[in-house]
Amino acid sequence: MKVVCGELNAKNGYGGYTGYGYFYYGFYLKDTKLRVPEDEFEIMCKK
Repeated sequence: MKVVCGELNAKNGYGGYTGYGYFYYGFYLKDTKLRVPEDEFEIMCKK
């Protein structure tokens, strides 16, 4: 399955950063998963 993987750090409504988290987008699933646990990220985004 083709996936796009990465890290993100977003601002909350108060202007503070929420901290880095992982995400991936699965082209087959046509679904984006945000803030996934590290073990799930490792499975989906094998290096």
